[in-house]
Order: sequence, then C-alpha cells, then structure tokens
Amino acid sequence: MFVKVENQKLVYPYTLRQFKLDHPQISFSKITDAILAKYNVFPVIDEKPEFDKMTEKLVQTDILKTEKGWEVQYVIEQLPQTQKDKLLNDLKHSVRLERNNKLLKSDWFVLKAMEKGNAVLQDVEEYRQALRDVPQQPDFPHNVAWPELPDELK
Repeated sequence: MFVKVENQKLVYPYTLRQFKLDHPQISFSKITDAILAKYNVFPVIDEKPEFDKMTEKLVQTDILKTEKGWEVQYVIEQLPQTQKDKLLNDLKHSVRLERNNKLLKSDWFVLKAMEKGNAVLQDVEEYRQALRDVPQQPDFPHNVAWPELPDELK
C-alpha cells in the first residue's frame, strides 16, 4: 500500500492501479519506489501492534512520516462489554461444535459395540467423557486440552 502526498494532503490508501490511472500517458516498464517518489507516492509501513481480539480492537488513527518512512499509526481500544460477551459466547459455541463433531465421529464405534452386545472399551468411554468435560476445563474456551483419540477410533 502507498500514500500519495498531494498539495499537503494525504491520499491513503493509494495503489499502483490508481497510480497508473492517474498517469495514463506514461508507460512504466517497472515501477520502483524511486519512480513513485518523483510523483510524491511513497510505500507505507503497516505494522499492526499485538492486541487481544477478544477484549480489544485496533483503530487506525493516522499516517505519519517517521525516520523509517510513512507509517500507519494505531491505538488499541477496549471493546464494549456487550461485544466482549458476544465474542466469548461465539468462541464457546465454536469449541462446543468441535467437541460435538469429535463425539459424532466416535458414535459409530459405540453403536457397533451395542449392536453386537459388547461393552464399549474403557479407553473409548474415557475419551468420550473427556470430550463431554471440555467445557469444565479451567481455560475453556480459550485453551482447550483435547483428549487423545484412542487407537480403536483411528
């Protein structure tokens, strides 16, 4: 992405496509940063800071010229509580869906054992119980320790 400095005003974002459209009479074999600089067009450094997407949002505030070049400036703001709650509920729902899919994938083994009148193997029962217990894990839903798939289900 680029910035164009035009009459002490910044045009951002500015693309190479826009540059070519602005100069249709000129045929550029290769557009370099040096060529762009002659037309007051400069590359922009866009280094986003790390932030917690569950509780914060990144807001672009400005484009400034620094010693490194033109840089996008950001501030990190807190999300409203209602949005934090929605993101948390969405994440919980997503993890539960994944858990339910893992349970579904092992249903065939349980049904097969029941049809034959056999007991379900203990490691399969423990695996399925561990899946059902996922929402009780201390870091749920942010860090889930998924149980290991028993050999019988592989």
